[in-house]
Amino acid sequence: MGAARGTPGDDRPPLPYRLLPGLRRPGHRRPTVRSAPGAFGPRAAAVTVLRGDYHLSDRNLVRLLADFLGLPISLGSVVTLQQTGSAALAPVYRAIHTAVQQQDRCNIDETGWKEAGKRRWRWTMVTAIATFFYVATSRDGPDLRHLLGTAYRGIVGSDRHRPYLALAPERHQLCCTCTSN
Repeated sequence: MGAARGTPGDDRPPLPYRLLPGLRRPGHRRPTVRSAPGAFGPRAAAVTVLRGDYHLSDRNLVRLLADFLGLPISLGSVVTLQQTGSAALAPVYRAIHTAVQQQDRCNIDETGWKEAGKRRWRWTMVTAIATFFYVATSRDGPDLRHLLGTAYRGIVGSDRHRPYLALAPERHQLCCTCTSN
């Protein structure tokens, strides 16, 4: 069903803004406003969670929502919606992680990038039924063990990065491109 009546992002008129008591000064034309808690619908929340696919900063997302959807939203509300969306997706994320750990074979790789000047690594575990992504601060053995879990007994396809070489030889297969180097 849709969101509650009057929630932006659900093609309905927005809830009226509420003035914060004591913040309106005499002669001040623009009152300080705040939207009611939960004032944004599921479409607005989905757009904030999916912003990574379009490589938008949070500030550019605020502009996109205002320019294309006519939805005035603050930077803080965008971050709150992202956190709410992430929390809502957490059980699905854990279920996918569990499912890929139960497969008899997978391919794993990691890719680095910088975020706010700090190095991050996106680990990817691909199986026949799902692909799982995990963001970490390193590309070392503990992150590989987190990705695979302690009970993983399948075959891992990967490159020659050192943590993979610690896998038992009968459980590790090098990718074809990596064997030709």
